[in-house]
Amino acid sequence: MYAYGADLTDVPGVWPPTTGASVHDEVRWVDTENGVPLSPEVWSNEDGSGFTVGWGGYAEYCVSKHDSVTTVDVQRGSISLEEAGMAFVLSVLPLALPLFDLEPLHGSAVAIPDRGAMLILGDSESGKSTTAFELTKRGLRFVSDDACALDREAALWPGPPLLASRSQTDDHPVLAHYDRKTVIAFDDHDTSPLPVVGAVVLEPGPSFDLEVEEVPMRSRVSLLLRYVRAPWFMGGLREPLQFAAVAGAAVKPLGTVRFDKNRHAPSAVAAAVLEAMA
Repeated sequence: MYAYGADLTDVPGVWPPTTGASVHDEVRWVDTENGVPLSPEVWSNEDGSGFTVGWGGYAEYCVSKHDSVTTVDVQRGSISLEEAGMAFVLSVLPLALPLFDLEPLHGSAVAIPDRGAMLILGDSESGKSTTAFELTKRGLRFVSDDACALDREAALWPGPPLLASRSQTDDHPVLAHYDRKTVIAFDDHDTSPLPVVGAVVLEPGPSFDLEVEEVPMRSRVSLLLRYVRAPWFMGGLREPLQFAAVAGAAVKPLGTVRFDKNRHAPSAVAAAVLEAMA
């Protein structure tokens, strides 16, 4: 499977096919069955070549890069090999993106035919994945979920062909359940990089009317920087890359979408995003 421009070698699990890969890194999986301590609940540390992150009693992932090969040394606790693979793809791999010279923004993305990628950014539980899924039902192609990986030219490198949502995903095959989310898969996923043509930021709030507002050019960089994913992680490595990626995305159209989750259905929010895209 290819994701974020990397060839994920031997990552356990049954993954959908991917096409059109532009591979610039290889990620190799090494699995052990040693026990993982029950505490602390979460830990992480970094060095010059990578990082280690772990969850008490669950798993620990040691990610290190040498030249164009990234090795993932995994110690499992109470989870299966397949669960460890899913956790790596959805939770650990996005943390490793700066090792591939990619800057992650917290959001999902869809492709507008013959144009490029539209980013759907927002805070946790703002409806990014749900909105992206609604847009795929309206003919747009799924590109990425949870992490929008931008290079120095602000091109988007598609993630894995997986979308994890807390909302119902009727009429679509379910691949797995992870972190209280339903994971669905997309076949024939094209991992070729795409130009970013614009972005929207979802801002749900009580008593909000559904409206889309264009963000002034002077405010775009600061707004996009709010949605950098895990900004504390590998900060020294990311600063020059982060500025280049965000500055490149900021020259594209950017809007905020305000809505009330209790009053506006995901389909209505998706329709507002489509209108903004137009």
